[in-house]
Amino acid sequence: MPEIELKRCKFCQNEVVSLVDSHVFPRSFYDYSRRVAKMDKADYMEMKSNTEGVFTQKVWIGWYDNDLVCADCEKLFLPFDTYASELLLQNETRHQKMFHDKKLIGWSVDEFDFAKLKLFILSILWRSGASNKTQFRGIELGKWIDVIKKCISENSIKGAESISFIIARFPDDIGRSFLLNPHKEKKGGLFSDLNAYRFYLGAGYILYIKVDSRPILGQFSEIPVAEGMPLRILCRQDMLESAESMVMKKIVLATQK
Repeated sequence: MPEIELKRCKFCQNEVVSLVDSHVFPRSFYDYSRRVAKMDKADYMEMKSNTEGVFTQKVWIGWYDNDLVCADCEKLFLPFDTYASELLLQNETRHQKMFHDKKLIGWSVDEFDFAKLKLFILSILWRSGASNKTQFRGIELGKWIDVIKKCISENSIKGAESISFIIARFPDDIGRSFLLNPHKEKKGGLFSDLNAYRFYLGAGYILYIKVDSRPILGQFSEIPVAEGMPLRILCRQDMLESAESMVMKKIVLATQK
């Protein structure tokens, strides 16, 4: 009888017979994008990437990694994923629109659980940073990956105070119907020279996550989600007017060569 080859869970480091299909992003966000894109009868969506040699990947059930965690460790992420799905998708009709000069600038949620939402953000970071999948190869967390794992293990955000995040989303169906690969933010702009990443979660939601001990300074210092304050979801401009639109055009041109 052949010897069973054991696999090592990247979270608990235990050797097990098999690892599970771990969704790096909750499948609920992917499913929402599929519905908006009117692809209910299709077998997959296409993930667009501006990484040379990749460009387009077929995505059947969302982004998952079957070489990441065991079944027991996968259960650790479930409460965070469930809460984010309820807060951002299921309760979306309760989000209050914010306007400036009659222009939609975002949405506000008066009551939410800051710790649960941040643990969701941290779990996204850990799963992306620990994954060897091509689309996550730009997520390099260094010393932070152990800090984040400790937070998840202890169900606490203590120790991750320096990690902050901003949530935004597109207001239109086009912007809510596609996937782009996550990537490191370029120097300058919102995060200046700080280390930060951008994640396209699905359903039009975008996460901007600062993974840096240094604070955000200047006029943008009040934008990140903060405990004791309403949740503010920033409005990205319509997809056809956005920077992502230019990326999509470049990808299309590259794949036609």
